[in-house]
Amino acid sequence: MKILVRVLLAIAALLVLATGGLFLAGMRSSAGHNEASVEIARPTAQVFPYFSDLQLMKTWVGWKEVSLLSEGELKVGSKFRVITGTDEYRVDLAGEVIELQPNQRLVLVLQSNDPSFQFTERAEFEVAGGDRTRASMKTKAQYGGFWRLMEPLVTQAAQKRLDDDVFRLKALAEARP
Repeated sequence: MKILVRVLLAIAALLVLATGGLFLAGMRSSAGHNEASVEIARPTAQVFPYFSDLQLMKTWVGWKEVSLLSEGELKVGSKFRVITGTDEYRVDLAGEVIELQPNQRLVLVLQSNDPSFQFTERAEFEVAGGDRTRASMKTKAQYGGFWRLMEPLVTQAAQKRLDDDVFRLKALAEARP
């Protein structure tokens, strides 16, 4: 019986240590921040539509569905809806364009219907010489509740996904004539 109690106490201590470690890691200044950039062998005018056209964006960011809720083309104030996630965990996001400078910058805010998650994405473009474009993406997620505790793990997974996304962007943009 003493051995069982000691084993249970050891397991409980490990859980407390792991939870404390995640909590402390979630308090670092870079919590929820991700960045990725890629140089694409295409002029900016050919790369920017992969951001400003939501259906084209869907081809490389892994969204399952996207729909523009506002009339006309994407512009500051445009609202849209995104469905992403996995088959087991669907995530519905309401989006809004808060900044749009053609061929230079696009800033989107995505808000989950779960109040414990908000996400801002900034995409910037610069001429990298000749007909080359450097596309840079920066994201900032704010988590609450359970997700706040899991932030170190979620941010790490989000970085991998962002890196994969910009790799797909480069491949798609450079494959077009």
